[in-house]
Amino acid sequence: MNTRGIVDLIDRIRDRANTIIVGELKSRGITDILPAHGRALAALYEAEGPIPIKEVTESTGRVKSTMTVMIRTLEKNGYVTRTPCSDDGRSVLVSLTEKGRRLFPAFQEISNLLIDAVYGDMSGGERELLVGLLVRMDENLASYLPHADG
Repeated sequence: MNTRGIVDLIDRIRDRANTIIVGELKSRGITDILPAHGRALAALYEAEGPIPIKEVTESTGRVKSTMTVMIRTLEKNGYVTRTPCSDDGRSVLVSLTEKGRRLFPAFQEISNLLIDAVYGDMSGGERELLVGLLVRMDENLASYLPHADG
């Protein structure tokens, strides 16, 4: 087996997963959400209330500028609202709108369908091994990135 094409393989897996997500969203009449919005929405569903954009950024692993654009898009499409934080004028809180909360059942269905498709008939042990190896790969790559404090 050729092991040098790992990054291309991961990219192909991500493209296929995104194709499934887009198709499932479209079949439910949802055309203003992108697969990349999923992690931000998941953070908001877990929070169950307004949270700082910084917290959404940290929980998703995205950079602040990317998350700011994503939140603005979700706000423009009516899924979230942004409000200034009363405790810290520099901070902005993000919360789900009613439209965003109504999306939750579809979000869960699509997430479950995608997980089932990704793992297929893999055993629990195979799933754990795969995730463990991917975490190591992520850590290996992170060690090559420049650090903000250095």
